[in-house]
Amino acid sequence: MRQWWWVLALMCVRLLSHAGAVSAAPTGQYIAEGVSALVQYDYAAARERALQNAFREALEDAVGDMTEPRALTRSLQSLRTRLYTKPLQYIVSYRVLWEYPDPPQKVYRVGIEAEILVQDVSRVVDSLGITRRQDARRLAIFMAERYPGQTSQTFAASRGIVAEVLRRELQAQGVRVLALDPGRLWDGQETSALAVSKQLEVKIVLVGWAQVQLAPYEAARAPGGAMQAIVDVKALATDGSGQIAQAQVDAVVPFTEREQGEVQALSQAAIDVAARLLPALTAYRSGR
Repeated sequence: MRQWWWVLALMCVRLLSHAGAVSAAPTGQYIAEGVSALVQYDYAAARERALQNAFREALEDAVGDMTEPRALTRSLQSLRTRLYTKPLQYIVSYRVLWEYPDPPQKVYRVGIEAEILVQDVSRVVDSLGITRRQDARRLAIFMAERYPGQTSQTFAASRGIVAEVLRRELQAQGVRVLALDPGRLWDGQETSALAVSKQLEVKIVLVGWAQVQLAPYEAARAPGGAMQAIVDVKALATDGSGQIAQAQVDAVVPFTEREQGEVQALSQAAIDVAARLLPALTAYRSGR
């Protein structure tokens, strides 16, 4: 009996020592959104998959903050094997910020705030020989989009057409963009976008609006009609430096189907906006 109690006490000491070591290790807070297909209205299964995707997205954000984009791209397979398949090994805790089914898109969305063991992640990155990032330009996008027939704007980010295209174009050029839906965190005001971005510890925030409508005949010059998208975006520094850049684009795209024309027009405008903002974003250095 005494030997059994001695073994139990020894195990407790080891567990407490491990917990103390984990709590003392450097951690970082990351907000991420996970999305999963909603199959046969099985909300529980879709939620679980979305949660797992959110864990992985948070871990990818942590890795992206540490590494040079081109080196990261070359090492994706190694990272999948060593890190991304078991994200919970590097997450100390998390809390769900939002979750809801998105029937129009046939998906379930879960937003989390995860506390990640960045020191452990950093060791894996170094062991794989991935080049470290010299200047991590973390950026968040807050867009309000209005579509034909809507009387109010829709706050969107990773699920908005313009924001998704902006994110894709900027990430391709080495700008680290957070993937999240700030519709749950943002009330549409520029000042609140800055406040939320500071909480997310990003350096730059893009705030803007977009709308799409049937183009006037003079602008369309197409027998079948066209869609007109107007996108206006400001780049603001979260350190108080003010506006870095601004771009407004008016794109007109002929269409055969209305919804397809909306997407094409918004996408083209967003591509042009990203190209105009990129020089200022890449030249910006925090504190200057």
